[in-house]
Amino acid sequence: IGVANCADCQQMAGWGILGVGPPGLNSHVLSTQAQVVKYHLPVFMDRSNAIEGQGINLTVGAAPTSFFICNWYRGSDSQEKLIVTVYLPPLSGYVFGPAYTRRETPGPNCSLQIENLNQDDSGTYTVTKDGPSVHGRGNLTSGLLPKPNMSLVQLFRENMDLVHLKCDTTVKFANISWLQNGKPLRSCSRIQLSNNKQTLTIQPVLRRDAGAYQCHISNLFSARRSDTTIISLLVITLFLLSADFLPKPNVTAKPSNAIEELHPVHFFCNAPNDLMITWFKDRELYTNESHLLDNNKTLLIPSVTKNDTGGYQCQITNHTSTRISDIFNFNVVYGPDTPAIEPTQRYYNEHTKVLLTCKADSFPQPRYVWFHNGKKIDTGPKLFLEDFVEDKTGSYICQYLPGAKHPNFDHMTMERLQWL
Repeated sequence: IGVANCADCQQMAGWGILGVGPPGLNSHVLSTQAQVVKYHLPVFMDRSNAIEGQGINLTVGAAPTSFFICNWYRGSDSQEKLIVTVYLPPLSGYVFGPAYTRRETPGPNCSLQIENLNQDDSGTYTVTKDGPSVHGRGNLTSGLLPKPNMSLVQLFRENMDLVHLKCDTTVKFANISWLQNGKPLRSCSRIQLSNNKQTLTIQPVLRRDAGAYQCHISNLFSARRSDTTIISLLVITLFLLSADFLPKPNVTAKPSNAIEELHPVHFFCNAPNDLMITWFKDRELYTNESHLLDNNKTLLIPSVTKNDTGGYQCQITNHTSTRISDIFNFNVVYGPDTPAIEPTQRYYNEHTKVLLTCKADSFPQPRYVWFHNGKKIDTGPKLFLEDFVEDKTGSYICQYLPGAKHPNFDHMTMERLQWL
């Protein structure tokens, strides 16, 4: 921590700590009293939504004077709520206070970084600055919203039943909106919002109302969505359950079935329009929604890696039926990496059987060639020495063909154990 000279310390000890007006105004002189000029300090947050688990950066706007000390508080500017004291140029350094949680880091110009946000970080943050006969103060309120929940009955009869969806949240002052299949839901004569928009009523429910519903809550500082809830309908005609027939979808790709690493690939779900489409990889739901285009009919992976190798399927759903495609097997061409010979044992007893294996991580698998003391002796990933004797000692090299970016060979030396 930088330390000021004694004259500076004496001068700082005489500064007064005075309050100022409300936040949100441009920095300006508010009043003067007892020869201390007071300033309002505007405080800003680097993002509009504070998200749980992430971080924010609080910054302080400029003022038409110089300050030497800056203090950040969680709440009011009392000593027990002090997070950190920062010494400004020409001084330097900082000292943490009682409200420090090991997640706060002071930065340039009296900024404050807070990492790994949680619900306890919601509230007002106060900053004060002091200098010779000047005092500045400002604050900002931040809030994190808990994830809302939804409740409903999930199976309905078309044109007969009504639907009640409820957005359960403990937040009293939040804006609530509703989404259907990821898009804003607009109210109409059949679709009504009540109870401060916490309750959504659809009466009667129609075929086009089927889909995935979410509620969205927000305030000035944060926003959260509930999990998705699916509404399904029974389509009844003449008192008989009628299921719309769905043709079996199929998956194609461009390129067709293999591609080198770091290149893009498009998967296409060939199916009728106006259906709900979901994707699966190796029989598990594909969850990266940023890769889905054209109402989920196209799955784009912009830069493939070997982890994208696998079996892809698309599933289509209407109000009564679901069908899934056959598995489309896709391979990523990668490697080969530097080969390795196993086991790495160097000494063997005479007349023992020895099996050496050479492997390089790659698709497709390369062709392997074995050398003994510089002479080619075999091909393939395995080398079997049925009777290890003196003339089989020496250097063994495994090489794959053709060569690649990495070293394309590994070698080891084998010797016969000699008993004294």
